[in-house]
Order: sequence, then structure tokens, then C-alpha cells
Amino acid sequence: MTLANIAKQIAADPEAQYQALQRSLRRRKGFGLLFVQATPAKATEILQRLQKDLPQKNIGTLVLDQPITNLYDLVAQRPDLADLNILFIQGIEKSLEADIKPGYGGEGDYYNLDTVPPLLNHLNQQRDNFRDHFGHLCFVFVVSPFALKYMIRRAADFFDWRSAIFTFADAHSEERQIQTQIPEIEVIENIDWQLIHFFEGNAKYEAGDYEGAIACYDAALESEPDDPVSLNNKGNALASLGQYEAAIACYDAALVAKPDFHEALVNKGNTLGKLGQYEAAIASYDAALAIRSDLHEALCGKGIALKSLGQYEAAMACFDAALVIKPNYQEALGNKGNVLGTLGQHEAAIACFDVVLAINPDDYKALSNKGLALRDLGQHEAAITCLDAALAIKPDLQKALNNKGLALHNLGKYEAAIACYSAALEVKPDNYGALIGKGMALANLGQYEASVDCYNVALVIKPDYHEALYNKGIALGNLGQKLRKEGLEKAALAKLSEGIASYDAALAIKPDYHEAVYNKACCYGLQGDTDSALPALQAAIALAPKCRDMAKTDTDFDPIRTDDRFQALLEGE
Repeated sequence: MTLANIAKQIAADPEAQYQALQRSLRRRKGFGLLFVQATPAKATEILQRLQKDLPQKNIGTLVLDQPITNLYDLVAQRPDLADLNILFIQGIEKSLEADIKPGYGGEGDYYNLDTVPPLLNHLNQQRDNFRDHFGHLCFVFVVSPFALKYMIRRAADFFDWRSAIFTFADAHSEERQIQTQIPEIEVIENIDWQLIHFFEGNAKYEAGDYEGAIACYDAALESEPDDPVSLNNKGNALASLGQYEAAIACYDAALVAKPDFHEALVNKGNTLGKLGQYEAAIASYDAALAIRSDLHEALCGKGIALKSLGQYEAAMACFDAALVIKPNYQEALGNKGNVLGTLGQHEAAIACFDVVLAINPDDYKALSNKGLALRDLGQHEAAITCLDAALAIKPDLQKALNNKGLALHNLGKYEAAIACYSAALEVKPDNYGALIGKGMALANLGQYEASVDCYNVALVIKPDYHEALYNKGIALGNLGQKLRKEGLEKAALAKLSEGIASYDAALAIKPDYHEAVYNKACCYGLQGDTDSALPALQAAIALAPKCRDMAKTDTDFDPIRTDDRFQALLEGE
């Protein structure tokens, strides 16, 4: 099969290829390696279209008209480097021509199998530096078919990452151009379909077509069932579809083929974390770090798993280690901020989120988490400002909606809080945190029946949610008092008994929940049941001595206040 036939089969619709390329570049916010197979004239046309269609992206060009051995320094020395989002690189072929020779073994390979051109060796060695130091930049290499195949074969390390290929080249003119420059070269007749399917899979993955990507990787694996990179990338596509067990099976197969494949170990760790298998995830990250100790992704992933296990100090150490390797690593900074917030170090947490936002002002997770930290500091207005900024970027962000609801609640803006919780529940109806928040806001508006309904729905979703049981008990107690004021004494006593039952259910889950024990005593007090109220209050005082002083002024105990036993308990006798 000739290159012309391949071009027809792979790029039958150049416009579809262009749209896929445009989507990939529009969605990408950081480092990437993309490859465009096109003639110089077509590349110019594509570049002009992208500059028009992606006005939000700063696109630069680097045209290599002479052979080079060091691409990294050329990029690093650009005065506009910090402002760029995308860099088109043309002319890689100039640095490969010295090593080109006639086809080998009938394969039509336009390269020397015995040596690696200096530029490709440089790309292999500097791969991590490209990612770590140009993390904001997506590289688009415009290449000819022979240059692409040469890079695939002799710069394999550079291709380990999620690369995509977009084919626009006029294959006939490409062949004629190559043969004019190097007359003795054979035309490619035997095409490496495994690589074609592999890169098509990567292109589909970049475009968000995960099922299509899996089909391409499966096609690639038909000819090379043990290809570790295809297995790894198939695992990534499966994980993106939420098929975590199948993804892990792919990573395991990749690791059988290549035991030191640290990327597969990191991806396996990430996927195990999604399944809540944090110890296994840590083991996978540790295996990757045993191969390469400077893998900041593995350190961060391990930190996230440790955080999920409640091992906050160990998690912090992992995030700090990742930040030593990559100081502006947003994921590590964000997770470190979350751990600091959990430890009550809210100012330090905000400092972490501010660093993330200095790097990427549109990081909605950092904005949301900063809002949470500000709320915990009692700075509710500032918190709402941050949360609104996060919601402007991602309107369906449940966490931001929940936390905005809490901030509004703390400001006494209960109707607005309910609106936030309702919006969160539209996104995810089983968001039990939003149900609890909505129930509390309704209770503060005196809508106790509606409040209890919210708690009941939350308890269907999470039956062991002791906070829901506790708040339900409060709402039932308040409803009982409301009914008493309306002269409905029998109904009032029944609701107070329901409140006691709810507190008992909470205490079955959390026996040292002194607030629940105290409020249970209050319900007995409102019922005038001294014999039940006294042991409950005594138990609450044993758990939290402050309950004694609280009871001295709490009107819930007025029905039993004159009882000598109650007075003796208040005096500590």
C-alpha cells in the first residue's frame, strides 16, 4: 500500500482532521506534544486558520532552516516564551537528512538503523525538561511522513506520552519531494499499521472520543498484543470512561510487557485511587518512585492517597517533595492547600491557592477551595466572591454551590442559601451534603416539616450520616415546641419522641456525640420526663462539662427545673 492510499484512508476528510486538531488545542491548557503531517503550504494554511479560530490562544512559530542539535535552548531563549500557549515547529527534517539512507530490508525506512541523529537523541534525553520547564506550552511539530516515522522509531522516549497525529499531507507530492532530495530512496510500501492505529487512537483520545480511541488501540494491539504504550493508553481511555477495573487490567498487561514502565504504574495508582483502594494505590506509586525518584506525578498521587487515608502529615511531605521537583506544580499546591485547610491552617491554605491562581487565574478548583478556607475563617463575603468566580467558570461545580450555600447561611441569608443548595441538587440529586444544608436553612426559616423531609432524603442516600440524624432531631424538637404553642400537645409530645429516637440513632453511630446526648435530655425536659432527662443530662455532662452551665439557663428544662434532683445535678452534687 502506498502513502497515497494511506492518506486517503486516514485523512479522507481533511476538514475533520482540522476540527479534531482545533478541538485538541482549544481544550489543552498545558504541556502537550502534537504532530501534524502536512506540506509547508498546507501547514501555513492550517496555522492561519488556527490563529483566526483560536483568538484566546497565543500561537508562535519556529521555522528551522538549518540542522540543529538542541531544540530545548532555542525554545528557552524565545523572548515571547512566557506569553505563548502553542508553538508550531517546522523544519525538523533538516536535522535528520544526514542520517537518511535507502530503505532497509524492504521496509522502506528512510533512516539509518545503526545511529540516532543528535537532535532525536537530544529530544529523548530532554523529554522531562520540556514538560517541566515548558509546562504551559503545547508543541505542534509539522513533519513530513519520513520525518514522522524516523522520530517514532528513533525518538521513542519522546513519544511515550500522549501524542496525537493529524494527517493533512499530499502524499504524492511528499513522495516526489523526498525522492528529489534523496534520489536513491525507495518509496514506502510496507506501512506500520500498528503505529497508524496507535496515533489515530491518541488523536481520538485528545478529542474526547474515548470509545473511538479504544477501538484504535485494539486495532494496534492486534498486530502487537504486548505493546506496553498501546496498553497503557487504552487504560487511560477506559479510565476516562469510568471503567476502572478494565483500565487496571490494561496497566497490568503493560507492566507485564515492560515492568519498569513508570507511567503505567502512576496511571494504575491514579485509577486505584478512584476505586478507593488507597493502600494499593500507594504501593503502585512507590513502585514507580523506585524506578525514578523524581516523578512528581507519583509523589502527588501518593500524597492524595495518604490524604484520603487521613495521614495528613505524610501527605504533606509528599506534596512538598513534588514541589521541590516542580515548584509551580498546581495539583500538588492545590492538594497541599486542602490538607492545610483540613488541619485548620486556613491562612497557609489560602497562600497555596493564591500561588495556583497566580499561575492560572481560571483554576476553578483553587477558587472554590480558597472560598472554603475564607469561609472557615469567618470571611463569608470574601468567600462568596471566590465561590462566585469559580461558578462563573464552572456553573455546575457542586462543591462551590454547597460552600456558597454555607457562607450565605452563616450570613443569615437563608433563602439565598436554599437556592444554592437547590442548584447543587439539580446537578446531583443524591448530594446529601446539599440536602443537609438545605434542611438546616429551612429549619432556620421555621419550615421544620420541609427540613425533616430533606434530612430523610439524605438518610436514604447515607443511612449512617450521624449529622443528618442529629439535625433531624433538632428539627423534630423545634417542631414539637411549635405544635405545643399551637395547642396541639399530643402531636407535640409525639414529635419530641421522634426527636429522641433520631438522637438515639445518631448515638448508635457516634456514642460520644455529646451534643446529641444533651439535646436528647432537652427533649425529655420538654416532655416533663424528669426520670429520663436526668440520666441523659448527666451523661452529657460527663462527655462535656460545659453542658452543666448550658442547662442552668436552657428553657427546655423549665418543666423540670423545680425538681430537687435536677437542681442537685446543676450544683454538681
